[in-house]
Amino acid sequence: MSAAILFDFDGVIADTPQWNALAWQKVFAEKGATISLLDYFRMEGRGPDAIARHFCREHGLALSLESELVHHKEQIMNGFGPIRIYTEITPLLIKLESLGISRALVTGASRHRIQKSLPSRIAKLFDAVITSDDVAETKPSPEPYLTASRLLGANPAQSFVVENAPLGIRSAKAGGFYCFALQTTLPPAELTGADLIVKDHEELIRKLSALLSRR
Repeated sequence: MSAAILFDFDGVIADTPQWNALAWQKVFAEKGATISLLDYFRMEGRGPDAIARHFCREHGLALSLESELVHHKEQIMNGFGPIRIYTEITPLLIKLESLGISRALVTGASRHRIQKSLPSRIAKLFDAVITSDDVAETKPSPEPYLTASRLLGANPAQSFVVENAPLGIRSAKAGGFYCFALQTTLPPAELTGADLIVKDHEELIRKLSALLSRR
């Protein structure tokens, strides 16, 4: 089995966490509930259904609102327009492809949102895409990352995950992966489960290149 590099989406590939948070804040504000940025960032990685259920329970709202809240949140996200891909991502993916290293996108987002928001020029640089619609359990379960590694024929013990959220880190580590954590949304104190915390994509690339050169 080979090595692979698996990437989260929001906060790793795309500069979208603030927009996700704003969308969730809007839909819950309409129901009289207040969601802080920290509340949401700590939940990143779960599928939209699980996030809606979590905040409904937290704020005493009926769980029957789940579908309505998720649908409205996705509509708001669509209204924000094109997303911004971090500038370092495209050359990194192209470089990994040239080295013959398999790449997967592993996200708690719905497949519909990924298909709508991820530019085709970026999507084609991944060998596999795993969304919340493709697994029974989303992060922090290891299922999303293990599903991706199986599709790629990769050995988790020889592979890397790039994350930015605590639940994603837990998912990666439970699956036996080496995990980088980017500080795009949370400070280091919130990312302590990762093997290596990096401040930005430039540092990620330097550290990743150093590790790959030793293999």
